[in-house]
Amino acid sequence: MYVCAAGNYSRLACQLYFVRRLGYYVIQIYIPSSLIVVLSWISFWLDRGAVPARVALGITTVLTLTTLISNTNASLPKVFLAFFILSRLAPTIRCLCSIYLYVVLHVN
Repeated sequence: MYVCAAGNYSRLACQLYFVRRLGYYVIQIYIPSSLIVVLSWISFWLDRGAVPARVALGITTVLTLTTLISNTNASLPKVFLAFFILSRLAPTIRCLCSIYLYVVLHVN
């Protein structure tokens, strides 16, 4: 019985528990993204005069992350997932920051 100010009422309650298996997301999304971001950090250990290598590495990492994001978005339902969008943009922003740091710190 449910007791409230207006009186006693009977009600039916139901609880649903949803469980998401994280294995797919870890293997298909998070590990590749993390490895690509670490790969973009290699540009900090390259010789200062190796500008073509740095540019190629930066462009490759950004394009790879863009492809990964596109493939992931294609397999998702067409609903707005703000958290997922932000978590997918974070690695791309990190790679772009490594390119920006190279330009700011190493180009005179």
